[in-house]
Amino acid sequence: MNKALELHDSSLDLIEENDGQINLWLNEAIVHHTEGEPGIDKATCYIQKLEIKLTDTIKLNIPKHFPIDISDGYFVINNERHDNMIKIPIESSGDIEVFILTMHNERLKIQAKKMLILEHGEPEFLQEFE
Repeated sequence: MNKALELHDSSLDLIEENDGQINLWLNEAIVHHTEGEPGIDKATCYIQKLEIKLTDTIKLNIPKHFPIDISDGYFVINNERHDNMIKIPIESSGDIEVFILTMHNERLKIQAKKMLILEHGEPEFLQEFE
């Protein structure tokens, strides 16, 4: 089973900062489960709590109001861009950039050297994706 986080329509609820590490908490993340390619092939979508851990960070933009409804975004990992969707779980090192655009046109942009995306709790059924 392949799984991927879809940024669009997910919710960013909290940002924790501690000694160069930033944790992004998405309490209502949209997660695609599919036998094929997430975002392309037929999938079942769930809502799940996810944690994005970023290490050795540089904050470039941080929104001021939470929770944040996400409109769009991308991840860049060592020059490979992942628009709106990234397979999970994932642990990557190198040059990492996370960009999130909110429904209110605020921007979050963080650069890091390590990223880990963890799933928490049980996924709750949302809808089928054709």
